Amino acid sequence: MVVLLGRRPHGSSRRRHAGGSPDHGGPAVMTWELVVSRRMVPQCGGVLDVRSVRTQVREWVVARALPVDLDVVDLAVSELVTNAVRYTASGLVGGGVDVSVHTVHAWESGAASALRVDITDDGGTDRYPVLPCKEDAFEDADLCSESGRGLGMVVMMTDRAGAVRVWEGELCRWRVWFEVPVSADVPDSHESSGWSR
Repeated sequence: MVVLLGRRPHGSSRRRHAGGSPDHGGPAVMTWELVVSRRMVPQCGGVLDVRSVRTQVREWVVARALPVDLDVVDLAVSELVTNAVRYTASGLVGGGVDVSVHTVHAWESGAASALRVDITDDGGTDRYPVLPCKEDAFEDADLCSESGRGLGMVVMMTDRAGAVRVWEGELCRWRVWFEVPVSADVPDSHESSGWSR
């Protein structure tokens, strides 16, 4: 998939300034490469296990040898899947989530610049995800509560996050996503993680 952000003047240079925008003020062109897209459901009936989804996403990312902070990926996946299980039909017996993992590439260099993970719930509710701005991610949160801060943590720890409504006939599902940078300056979390398996 190619995402064109703006319009490049005909015959213009493709060089970029350090800030990442082309020197002519033209567009940033990005491509997404689908790494994997799977439906995750309970293995033996029952309710979807958040830990199994988190572990599977980690295995897909490690197999690509992408230099990303896996602890951030683990936490963000856990929060998004937990919300899907808690608040939508994904948490019903036999429910699940659709998981897609993409790499985001800058058109000029072709190098991966970010990892994107999409979690799509099973719908079946009038509730919807509200992702706060980074500046006020915890402004309205009850810091003594046992819940209510997950999406704020995802927003604070990742480069970008969002939610998109997905209609399938009469069924409204939500695809909640996040992006983390691909960088050589990340902790060596490919070896171990604080998460129990």
